[in-house]
Amino acid sequence: MTIDELYALPGAEFVAARDAMARELAKAGEKDAAATVRALRRPTQAAEIVNALARSDRATVDRLVKAGGALRKALEKGDRAKVEKARDDIAAATEELVAAARAAGGERVVNDVTATLQAAAADADSAAYLRQGRLERPLDPPGFDVLAGLTFGTAKRPAKPTGPTVAEIREAKERERRERRIAAARDDLQRAQEASRRAEEALAELERE
Repeated sequence: MTIDELYALPGAEFVAARDAMARELAKAGEKDAAATVRALRRPTQAAEIVNALARSDRATVDRLVKAGGALRKALEKGDRAKVEKARDDIAAATEELVAAARAAGGERVVNDVTATLQAAAADADSAAYLRQGRLERPLDPPGFDVLAGLTFGTAKRPAKPTGPTVAEIREAKERERRERRIAAARDDLQRAQEASRRAEEALAELERE
């Protein structure tokens, strides 16, 4: 099994497959590779969905990444027409990809998937991580300054703001970060429980010998 194949597995099978892969590498004398595999963390539900999309819907992911690159170039040149075209392309690709998250998870999962896609559209490094299909956690959404550029570009600002305030956006981002930390803590607890269970089984087997 390869690491790519490992991340293509359903989340419920990840830990057992990872541990088996690490054991095989250790038996083959590849201790460094075994340690690397053993350190891999089970993806969160949102990361698992995004990884699956990177494999099953590569064309739409590529459209999102391409549109993100086009938007950044258009913003640099101040080309309003291309900014609007790229924004529309990003919105269309994002909506298609988020539809899978709506079918598979709740609001938190949808928010995490959306944030990851926004990060991929805003940043080339994040786009590369998305396309690899090996995410363990959702990517952090782009900062307010980037979001402002994606939203307004070269357009004239309205006299009266109609969207959320800076404070509201920051509060929402902080709330999302807290939710992701809680989800990560739950995953860590689950892994600890799984490790404890395996240790108890190993001890019981030794005692029977």
